[in-house]
Amino acid sequence: MFIGLIFSRTTRWRRPLSSHNNNIINTSYNFGDPMETVNVKVDEQFQDREFYRESPLKTDKIAFSLYNFKPWQALPMQRNPGSDTIMYFVDGEAFMLINDAVFSVSPGDAMYVPAGATYGVLAGENDLNVVTVQGPKPVEVQQERGLFFRCPDCELEAPLTTGTETGDFNMCPRCETMVKLTKGQDSYRAEKTTETPPPEPELSHMSGEASAGEERKEPEAKLEFSVIDFQPWQALSMHKNPGSDTLLYVVQGQGIMFVDDEEKSVDANEAIYVPAGSAYGIMAADNPMTVMSIQGPVPVESEEVGGLEYECPVCSLETPVTTNTYDGCITVCPRCNVKLRLTRAGDTFKAEETTEQAPTEAEAQ
Repeated sequence: MFIGLIFSRTTRWRRPLSSHNNNIINTSYNFGDPMETVNVKVDEQFQDREFYRESPLKTDKIAFSLYNFKPWQALPMQRNPGSDTIMYFVDGEAFMLINDAVFSVSPGDAMYVPAGATYGVLAGENDLNVVTVQGPKPVEVQQERGLFFRCPDCELEAPLTTGTETGDFNMCPRCETMVKLTKGQDSYRAEKTTETPPPEPELSHMSGEASAGEERKEPEAKLEFSVIDFQPWQALSMHKNPGSDTLLYVVQGQGIMFVDDEEKSVDANEAIYVPAGSAYGIMAADNPMTVMSIQGPVPVESEEVGGLEYECPVCSLETPVTTNTYDGCITVCPRCNVKLRLTRAGDTFKAEETTEQAPTEAEAQ
């Protein structure tokens, strides 16, 4: 849901801005033919002149990108006419502009940009890392040219909101010089001023309710976003989304990821792609784990895949298993490291301690 904030003609880059606006996704939360899977490791690669972008994953439904900014680098104002965008701020503080609004964002904030909205990012005084997911594909990018100014004192090029006009006042976010803007051919010209800016009106539409006589139509979401907070050894049971791709990003902690017939350890700053129709689950290790999940397109249909779990007879841990688990399979409990033999028992697996050797791949088949 996008809610526009009405700012005065004087734009001040303030910190913090209202965190209850619905563009800021609240990260206070509680848990509750074989397809290819892709594991993406976030890799910081900063460049001197402009931000660095890497797009390691693009499917027919979603696109996943990594942005690395040096201090005060900017993503120019742009829009994606047919695709929603979710930006998750991993490290560093920044200013994010969406249409007429300016937001102050910090590590752990996620920002939702509906299709067609104009947006840009300006890194703060430290390095900035951002994870971005967009959908549906293809993601068309239209640059909004001319929405920036260059500070006459520190020469910072700062993006501007879509409502900027000639005569507006602005304050450089880096050196805090007050400037007056004049629209030029390729950008806004900024002149240092000692004039007193006009008083700011009160913000409106903070709750998303329409003003009297105004009918507001919220855009239809194209991506579904959720954040899951796991306590040690909690698990998300095996399930699948028949028509939607899923991108899981481990914000903090470590765990075990299960996708179809694969099992792998995952760590903070790793992202795992799950194609539509694949069965998947995830379990936290011995520390709390936070996972961000983005799925598209919506609506996201979820189907439980029953029977793909067992309970350890020693420590009582309930653990998911992969789709190729078979009757007589030998495994090890991830918490107490006891060797177990799994036997199909109704709609689940029964686990018993064993000293048997695990069969070879050929014997298992």
